[in-house]
Amino acid sequence: MGIQNNAARAEQWFNTGFRAHHQGNLEEAARLYRKVLKVYPSHAETLYLLGTALSQTRQFVEAEKCLRKSLKGNPLKPETLNNLGLTLKEQGKAGEAIPLYRKAIELSPDYADAHSNLGGALEYLGNLDEAEPELRLALKLNPALPDAHFILGQVLRGRDKFEEASKCFLRGLELKPDFATAHTDLGVIYKMWGRYDEAISCFERALALDPDSYIANLDIGATFEETGRFDDALAAYDRAIAQNSDDLTARWNKALLYLKQGNLALGWEAYELRFTVWKSYRRFSFPEWDGAPLDGKRVLVYAEQGVGDELYFASCFADLIRIAGHCVIECDPRLEPLIARSFPAATVVGSPRSRIDWTERFSPFDVQVSAGSLPKFMRPTLDSFPTRPGYLVPAPDQVEYWKAKLSGIGSGLKVGICWRSGLTRGERHKEYSQLTQWGNIFSAPGVDFVNLQYGECADELKEAMEKFGIAIHVPEIDLKDELDESAALIRALDLVIAPATATESLAGAVGTETWLISSHQKPWAALGTEGIPGLPNTRVFPQPTAGDWDTLLALIGEALAEKAARNEKPVEYLPLPPGCEIAVNASPDDFFRYVLKEQEGWFNPEYRFIQDLAGTAMVELGCGIGVNAIPAATKGARVFAFTETAAETGLILKSRERNGLENRLTVSIAEPEFSLDEAMDRQGLDGIDLLILSTGYAHPGTLDRAGAFFSFNSPLVMFGVGESATFRNALSASGFSLYRFVPGLQLLAPFAPELLDAFSLNLFACREDRAALLERQGHLVRNPSSLDAFPGIEQPLWQALLANRPYASDHLEAWSQAREKDWEVYWMALNLYALSGSGAAAERFAALQAAVTTLNALVQESATLPRLLSFCRMLSDLGMREAAVHLLNHVCALIETSGGPAATEPFIALDASREQERPGERINEWIVTMALETRERLRAHSTYFTGAESLQVLKRVADSGFASEDAKRRIALIEKGLGNFS
Repeated sequence: MGIQNNAARAEQWFNTGFRAHHQGNLEEAARLYRKVLKVYPSHAETLYLLGTALSQTRQFVEAEKCLRKSLKGNPLKPETLNNLGLTLKEQGKAGEAIPLYRKAIELSPDYADAHSNLGGALEYLGNLDEAEPELRLALKLNPALPDAHFILGQVLRGRDKFEEASKCFLRGLELKPDFATAHTDLGVIYKMWGRYDEAISCFERALALDPDSYIANLDIGATFEETGRFDDALAAYDRAIAQNSDDLTARWNKALLYLKQGNLALGWEAYELRFTVWKSYRRFSFPEWDGAPLDGKRVLVYAEQGVGDELYFASCFADLIRIAGHCVIECDPRLEPLIARSFPAATVVGSPRSRIDWTERFSPFDVQVSAGSLPKFMRPTLDSFPTRPGYLVPAPDQVEYWKAKLSGIGSGLKVGICWRSGLTRGERHKEYSQLTQWGNIFSAPGVDFVNLQYGECADELKEAMEKFGIAIHVPEIDLKDELDESAALIRALDLVIAPATATESLAGAVGTETWLISSHQKPWAALGTEGIPGLPNTRVFPQPTAGDWDTLLALIGEALAEKAARNEKPVEYLPLPPGCEIAVNASPDDFFRYVLKEQEGWFNPEYRFIQDLAGTAMVELGCGIGVNAIPAATKGARVFAFTETAAETGLILKSRERNGLENRLTVSIAEPEFSLDEAMDRQGLDGIDLLILSTGYAHPGTLDRAGAFFSFNSPLVMFGVGESATFRNALSASGFSLYRFVPGLQLLAPFAPELLDAFSLNLFACREDRAALLERQGHLVRNPSSLDAFPGIEQPLWQALLANRPYASDHLEAWSQAREKDWEVYWMALNLYALSGSGAAAERFAALQAAVTTLNALVQESATLPRLLSFCRMLSDLGMREAAVHLLNHVCALIETSGGPAATEPFIALDASREQERPGERINEWIVTMALETRERLRAHSTYFTGAESLQVLKRVADSGFASEDAKRRIALIEKGLGNFS
């Protein structure tokens, strides 16, 4: 009877434990399974379930015992084999887990979890080629396995298939959104692509789920570092260090960050951490130099790291030799002749790192010092770096040999090129471009190119030469091993263009002018400066936008063309509202320079309006030198600017740096077939409020390549008019409504083709959701309507308006008494105009339209000069500039033939800038000059186009004494001959 009771209770415990297990109550389930095993110690299923529960609670040692014991009772249960494999892998025994997974699959070929876990174990051991098919099969069997998606993403990332890897992580997170590690893995890819905002969001989500994640803190710190948020980076590294004091990566990152900031005291001290990270650096037992005097001392300087590092640290050798008794310098055998020639007072030994017995010839050494530790003593401040180019001396005869040799390949500038390191796997690949991307560099005229790329590169050279139709001369030396000969060749060149490689280091060390191609971050050796301290002939070219090699290489191509032509263009900075400066070519006939000096802004009437509408994010295609982008970023918008030429890009980048907008303004070159969808994938164009398209991009093809962009974004679109009918139709067919700008009200109103003004530069378009938002903000009128009622003439609206305008206030009493023919209608029009100055956008627009309609009818029957002046202003405010110019021509002709104006009635000044002037009794003269000056301003967007023709009129205005500051600037510019007046 007792046995039966035990059996019954055991069954009850099993069933209750099983339910608890499935409900996630693992501790209760394990307790009940143990009670069952007291009755049935070898019950295979209970052992399997207990082992699984223990593994799930990370009690892996006990879990392993249970699962192994379960297999003795039932060796053919695939689930037990699979779970034992998982338990072993969690203990770091992935190699033991693999045969268990394979056995489970043999027993159950469609067992998706086993395939997934086998793939995970293979990935853990670095066997990516075998892991990938297992994971793909697992997902074919069960597409809803989040872990399989995550591990496949890791495999693909390890094979540099980043696009596909990101999709795996995203799909996995759809299935399991609370997996912190997957958020981190996805963030790493976004970081590598330069999509820093999205990367930071991923890391923040990971940290919200797992605040103690060492890896997430490390990665968010690295991302902050790359975006220049150094304080945030240091804080993240400190959190990582607190979470895992044994791993030294975060400490090492801090050391390099200190150096990158130019904090040499902390940086060089922290740089010593490398001896802890890489213990093999210290190979000798001599006392370490601590900075004490070295008079009469024998000093061993031992080599470390790679050839490029040895070359960099060699800049300290001369300083050490001057203060020591005698120095013995260890170096890579390939560098021995070059370093020995450069430092004849020292003994130089080229030796493999594996050999240390050579020191017996020189012992005893008083002290030893690593080459990488010398800057700590010799370069404590930026002022301590040498300013003379070149500290290594190639063989003079060989330099002359190579000069003669190179003179035979052409008469152009001799430029050596190197485009990558020998290691380009993983995240390192983002540090290097492909040679087939160098088209803008190879197109520079007057240049002879010489290959300096070491290693196997014949296929890359052939492909580039065939693609671009150029010659790249290949010297008959081993550029990897014959470094002394390479140094002589490089010294004979005019210029070297290369990324951070041994070639670039060698070029800087021998004093050849060097252009260092850098990814988005400047190298730590820049030490917070624009160049490389100690290498005055090295100029750093960082990517303007992370991951964008094409733009950077185009900039270098532009600079190379200028250098070859000896025509480097000077730059000037001009003020631009709101409180920023913009870089322009200092050339006297530069169009941008002329207009910005003339108008202290840009000539399109929407210029200030769009600064307010840029919102939090703006994209501009065909941004020129940045007359829209720089102010918008200055006001706080995140701006993605796409230029059309390298020259424009160079200028806008200078403006970005000048105004400290590196974190708010992204700059890239856009090709004519530019795709907003591709740009969104690369740069994460999300939440865009304003999209500006220059005329060259206002065509249906832009919409065709922006389907995904517009599915994520609903911006206001401003586009250049040009030949825009086809584009307007395409926009309308895509659900956009069209609007035009009303300059006097600073708002948008519906557009109709018959309203297209000859002076219109831009139109606007948006979908209903954006239109509704802009209308609520008072920037747009969706459905114009008529006024419910016109104001009566007894209301002193126009009087109140003009009372605050000095030009009119002196005459207000007389004008209020004037009663010219149809004065009632005129006063009605003025009252309507006054109404347009305040209130809701729709009411203001309706009032201005009514004022124009009323005055238009009046001047047909009863025109006076004041009425014509007011009508010109109203037309201009309504955006009918062409009609205003025609009317002003009539007004100016009337003034000339009538012997002068008579201000017998109230009128609205022709331009807002004149409203605060006070001509007093000379108001009639003032009207003449105002009419002439305003006509000159309205009839052309700039005197750059009218020049001498405008000068005569503007001088007449100046002679009156009533010229505006704007007119004075125009006169000065024309007289200096700054415009293109042909």
